[in-house]
Amino acid sequence: MKTKLLLFFFCLSVLGSMGQGTITRNKCKTCGQVVSQCPYKGRHPKPQQEKPKQETKKEKNKKQTEKKCEKCGKAISQCEYNGNHPKPQSEMSCEECGKPLSQCTYNGKHPQPEEAGYDVTFTCNVPTANLSIDGIDSGTASGKRFLKTGKHSINITSEAHEDYTQNIIVDRQHCTFDFTLKERKLHTSLSDSLMKDSIIDYEYVDLGLSVKWSTKNIGASTTSDYGHGYSWGEIKHFPDTSNVHLIYEKSVKDISGNPNFDAVRANLGSPWRMPTLTEWKELLKKCKWEWTTQDGKQGYKVTSKVNGASIFIPAIKNIQSTKHWLDYVASYWSSTPNNDNRFSTALIINIKLKKLWKVHRRAPALIRPVCE
Repeated sequence: MKTKLLLFFFCLSVLGSMGQGTITRNKCKTCGQVVSQCPYKGRHPKPQQEKPKQETKKEKNKKQTEKKCEKCGKAISQCEYNGNHPKPQSEMSCEECGKPLSQCTYNGKHPQPEEAGYDVTFTCNVPTANLSIDGIDSGTASGKRFLKTGKHSINITSEAHEDYTQNIIVDRQHCTFDFTLKERKLHTSLSDSLMKDSIIDYEYVDLGLSVKWSTKNIGASTTSDYGHGYSWGEIKHFPDTSNVHLIYEKSVKDISGNPNFDAVRANLGSPWRMPTLTEWKELLKKCKWEWTTQDGKQGYKVTSKVNGASIFIPAIKNIQSTKHWLDYVASYWSSTPNNDNRFSTALIINIKLKKLWKVHRRAPALIRPVCE
């Protein structure tokens, strides 16, 4: 009996040790816990795998028909450059200098000037002639100047030569221009007459100002004559109206010295021209104006405060006057336009008034020539 009890306890111990070993050996392969402690008892659910997207018939056909890039072999839609791979640097040329990029100093990226333009060289058979570019005085006719790319108006003047006008276009291929002035056929004794204070039958008086003033109006035979009346910007006087109002209501620059619109330059030639607004202001400021009578005609004796020399500015008898102080009136054109393109600036005079005022361009007015 005792022996049977010992055998029974021995079997229990063996079975107990076998049970503990089983528990420690059975672990979950997914989470590593003992199977009895694993929430899924060692049977974790498998993650669902995304099924590959199946191509539609349309996509398959497109893939088969789509062109491939010649460089990389990929379909055009998948190519990084959409089939237009850049050329290797060794094959490309600089757009500015035309050299291969490997030989270009700037590697194809030339620095751009602040203004797109070029250094233009002008040569003239009269190097000391006066050059005007786009209506702006630009010094002597020969030399280098920087001009913007595009169209420009050139005007060259010289006392002993005919005025020269030309439109030029400046670009990479056109940066050198040569001008030839023709000698003035009329008034061949111009240089001699200058020494005698007389130019082409018109004498000037040096008042010590920036310009010399003619002793008489254009078209006048004497210093007290009125001369001819001109609409502003026209080179033919009244009553000839064949070219009347060519620049009425047009925006123009100062016309002094422009033979197309300056009646003095067109009819008397260089160096005579119309006075500018600034030159009229100088005459008013630096001279003494006295109302007087000369050869039976009334007007102003203008005497220089600089050197005492004088000229006579006549007024015209006003037959429609109802007031004494309007018996004699006159208007004298300047070459300067007004902001309103229907008007330009003129000097208005009578016994009580001498004032620069805007005058309708169609109105006839007198002109007193000046020269340098």
